[in-house]
Amino acid sequence: MAKKTVSVTSKNRMVTVVVGAQSEVRDITFHTEAYRTMAPAELGRTLVEALEEARKKARAEVFSTLSPMTGFGERLRASMLGGTEIGKVVEQLHAAAEEKAGPESTRWPRDPEDETDD
Repeated sequence: MAKKTVSVTSKNRMVTVVVGAQSEVRDITFHTEAYRTMAPAELGRTLVEALEEARKKARAEVFSTLSPMTGFGERLRASMLGGTEIGKVVEQLHAAAEEKAGPESTRWPRDPEDETDD
């Protein structure tokens, strides 16, 4: 992702801007000499429009690349805290071992989150 870039050429084909995945400006290329005679406000507007379009395009590409990973943290946490079928079986084994050892035993924590507390 760090090397990914997006380029956009302005509507008037005068300038192309290149931005990185974090919307940082990597390059601005003028294709004509028209910018020399443009009013400052018009040149500024052209650059801002091209940069904004490139940033939107970069954000969309980052989102599409990362969206398949959305929710991975929640699934991992659930599996670590007994939110899966294997976790339920382990929880039942803990309960059976605790029952066998007696209530004063501290070998198996009653709360599944106790194992992850600092």
